[in-house]
Amino acid sequence: GCRREDIREMTVVIPSLSEHNRPQIVKALEKYQGVDHASYRWDFAGRKLTLKYDSMKIAQANIRYAINESGIRVVFPSKK
Repeated sequence: GCRREDIREMTVVIPSLSEHNRPQIVKALEKYQGVDHASYRWDFAGRKLTLKYDSMKIAQANIRYAINESGIRVVFPSKK
């Protein structure tokens, strides 16, 4: 059949992640369809944000770019 959604989970590594820049990240992602805004799990100690998204609507790279474009640097996975 034709799949309408494909919910996946990803973790974004954000070296400067803190409670202080959380609203900026939320704002950067809120305009994108496919990001499950209720799924955010903030790990300030580990400098990571884990979230769920629909891969049929948005790609992981687009999520990373959205955060990066807001002025908060993210770590992109190295190409092997």
